[in-house]
This record gives sequence, structure tokens and C-alpha cells, in this order.
Amino acid sequence: MVTKNALQVAEQSTGRSHTSIATSLNNLAFLCDNRGQYAHAEPLYKRRLAVSEKALGADHPDMAMSLNNLAERDRAYLTTSERRRSAEEPAAGGGDG
Repeated sequence: MVTKNALQVAEQSTGRSHTSIATSLNNLAFLCDNRGQYAHAEPLYKRRLAVSEKALGADHPDMAMSLNNLAERDRAYLTTSERRRSAEEPAAGGGDG
């Protein structure tokens, strides 16, 4: 995967706590989200949050974006889970008659 390779290259050239690492983590997590791979996205978003906080400080505006992305991942996961559950439930009142 190109994005994962970009992350590895960035880590080698800048170290693991640079803002470019946070950007690569965010992009990779976003890609996982778009593919419905929410379990893969969550640790990437959390790592992005940690890298951003270390590189920029807890009060930096980018921290709000990191938190928002993580919240959106949670919302998308819950929405997908609810849809899946309701699709698996038998129709109410669907007896023979």
C-alpha cells in the first residue's frame, strides 16, 4: 500500500514524532475508514493524536482535528454496526397469520 510505504519512509527520514508522520497516519486511517476497516483506523487515529500532541502541544488547533477524526471514526463504526444489527434482526410481526 502506497500510503503505508510513505509512512515508513517519513518515519525513517524525520523520526516518529514529526508532524509529517501525523499527516501520514491521518491519511492511512482515513483510507481505512473509507474501506470500512474501522478497527484498523482507530489505532492509526490514536497514534496520530499522540504524535500531534508530542510535536505541537495539547493546545494546538490540529489537536482538535485529530480528536474530531477519531470521533468521526467512532460515529461511522457505530452507524455501520447499527445497520448491520438491524439487517440481521427478523422483521417484527412477520408471522404466518
